[in-house]
Amino acid sequence: MKTEQIVAVLPGADPCERIVIALDSTAEPKPISVRSESFSSDVGWFAQSELRLSRSEMAGLRNVLGVPVAKACHFAVDQIEEAKTEEEPRVLSFAAYRRA
Repeated sequence: MKTEQIVAVLPGADPCERIVIALDSTAEPKPISVRSESFSSDVGWFAQSELRLSRSEMAGLRNVLGVPVAKACHFAVDQIEEAKTEEEPRVLSFAAYRRA
């Protein structure tokens, strides 16, 4: 049974070429697959080459490509103050607004 999940399909230079990025969590220690695929009317899409990456290798690749890393939230949910609803809501008037 195939357990891979396609993450992205990137078009190639030619309509019969593409790059497929897939994740297979059962393929540890290198669950990320980057494949170069070609299309043939007789066969369909088939892999020309494949590069397997570990999660840390993928993180390094993302870093090199300049993809920002998600930052951890510095506040716990219970530390966030709830908005005070005791005050009466305010209405902003746009009557005096003029276009420049």
